[in-house]
Amino acid sequence: MKQSAKILVLLLSIMISGFQINAQSESKVKIIPKVGFNVSRFDVNWDNYNEFEDRAKVGWQAGVDARFGKFLYLSPGLHYSSFTMRNVTRDELEGGFRIGDETTIQSLKMPINAGLKIPLIGVRAQAGITPSYVLNIKTPNGTNIGTEPLNRMGFATNLGVGVDIFFLTLDLTWEKSRTDFFKNLEGKNNMFALTAGIKF
Repeated sequence: MKQSAKILVLLLSIMISGFQINAQSESKVKIIPKVGFNVSRFDVNWDNYNEFEDRAKVGWQAGVDARFGKFLYLSPGLHYSSFTMRNVTRDELEGGFRIGDETTIQSLKMPINAGLKIPLIGVRAQAGITPSYVLNIKTPNGTNIGTEPLNRMGFATNLGVGVDIFFLTLDLTWEKSRTDFFKNLEGKNNMFALTAGIKF
């Protein structure tokens, strides 16, 4: 544990130094509105529960990122995310909570990433954390479902690659949830996202 902490501190020190050096060469902040789609899957052991069919779900997301730095960069953002959960049923949850086909989960996400951009070719790699907050749950007929059985505050780690082509940017991100989606059920929702944006 101590060795891991030392390595983490060293990496953070190197990155902070890199950001400081990089800021001297390019201090301008890039603002990047972006939109794209996501594919998510609920990761849970359902052996002890009666009714469940796990499927990948397609959703969409939109938001804006800021990018500080040119080659080494820091990129916080604010995203609205919408995805569906299909055929998830557990009547034992408090209040008889039930999620049926195509139930839509709407969340606000706040990714914070550090990255490295390779000069000339514009390819990037980045990693970071993503706090999130569940805003709403809707059924296909538009009915709102209460969020009481959910952990509305969530936390994830993410890895991603991207490419900058002139003023356009394209990113592929893998988000690994570290928080159980339900309060009374051990299970996490993990997600791939592909987004395109414009740099200003």
